[in-house]
Amino acid sequence: MPQCPHQGQQRGRSAMGWFFGFKLHLLIISLLTIRASSRRSR
Repeated sequence: MPQCPHQGQQRGRSAMGWFFGFKLHLLIISLLTIRASSRRSR
């Protein structure tokens, strides 16, 4: 990754990206579990 002079912004951006990635991962897992449960019910 290219070093940016704004370390504060970069640090905040990385934190936000990690948080969004974590939320997205949870959302995908929940969707997969819902699909599996719906398939099992059917």
